[in-house]
Amino acid sequence: MTRPLGSCYESLRLVRPESRLRHIGLREFRDNKGVSMKLKGLLLSSAFVLALPGVAAAEAPHGWYVDGGVGAVFVQDNDDLTGVFGVDIPAEYDTGIAILGSVGYKWMGGFRLEGELGYRASDLTENTMFFGDSNGDVTAFSGMLNLLYDWQLNDNWQLSLGGGIGYANVDHEYKINAAGTVIDDDTSGMAWQGIAELHYQWTSMTDVYLGYNYFTVEDDNFTNVFIFPNPIENLEYDAHAVMLGVRMFFGAAPAAVVIDDTPPPPPDAPIVENYIVFFDFNKSNLSAEAQAVVAEAAATYQAQGYVSIDVVGHTDTVGSASYNQGLSERRAAAVASELVSLGVPADKIMTSGRGFSDPLVPTGPGVREPQNRRAVINLAK
Repeated sequence: MTRPLGSCYESLRLVRPESRLRHIGLREFRDNKGVSMKLKGLLLSSAFVLALPGVAAAEAPHGWYVDGGVGAVFVQDNDDLTGVFGVDIPAEYDTGIAILGSVGYKWMGGFRLEGELGYRASDLTENTMFFGDSNGDVTAFSGMLNLLYDWQLNDNWQLSLGGGIGYANVDHEYKINAAGTVIDDDTSGMAWQGIAELHYQWTSMTDVYLGYNYFTVEDDNFTNVFIFPNPIENLEYDAHAVMLGVRMFFGAAPAAVVIDDTPPPPPDAPIVENYIVFFDFNKSNLSAEAQAVVAEAAATYQAQGYVSIDVVGHTDTVGSASYNQGLSERRAAAVASELVSLGVPADKIMTSGRGFSDPLVPTGPGVREPQNRRAVINLAK
């Protein structure tokens, strides 16, 4: 007797995790002009830093920006100022204020080009001298063109290094209380600067930064107006500044990273159709009814585009395990042979036997259960 079980569907779901697209105060003393020249050489060479490889600021804001910063400026002392009867006059400076503002453009690769306006002002330290106590002030106005490169340290922090060239006007007033004004003059010349910044991306379009700035002006020559006017040639302007500022970008905000954690849809579940062929006791040959079931399975395979056939043989519980294992394999082989004779390619058929280990109807040992003497034909797409 044959009993087709009909069609059944087995689903297979694969879940693949997706990768988530996720200064302190500073005063330096200069012994001679050689130190100043070394600093200027270091400043010039800082431009080469821009050519070093780095991690581009992929998600940092870019485009046009404005920034402004304020901080403390430390003008280097001039200890060898000469100009009044050949007497050396010291020029020492208190901590002053620096105000810088710029407009610039940042490219996706990390480079920034900006135009900067700056103001630096410091008072002279009061000194007791041969002529009496001294005081005064020095101010510098500058216009600079800066080139910088931003290294992305992590999602929010960046390090910037660069330099600039421009023009500056320095105004110097030096007074000795008992003698009057010694210097009240201004001079202009080429200016250079080196820049280092550590900035934090506060919002998608705003950075805050802490920066260091070394600034120097060449040819700071002033005129001594005390009694007999004469040039004072050693009064150079070199300043260090520690800045705190804000940079605001304009235009579209950088595109947000879209995190898609939705698992992909499972592949189409293979469609499996089953047929069962039953056998007589201790037999592996096919009865007429069994042959009809095999013929139906072969016709379905050829008509509906199934790609493989799996034939599994079974037995009842009479006899030893080793004997029944062999019998189940012979039953599967008999079904496979019939399928081949009906036109099913042999290389599309797999056979196996399970003995009495997988009964259709559970029984104890030694029971002749007809429904357990079977072979199951599984058609799969």
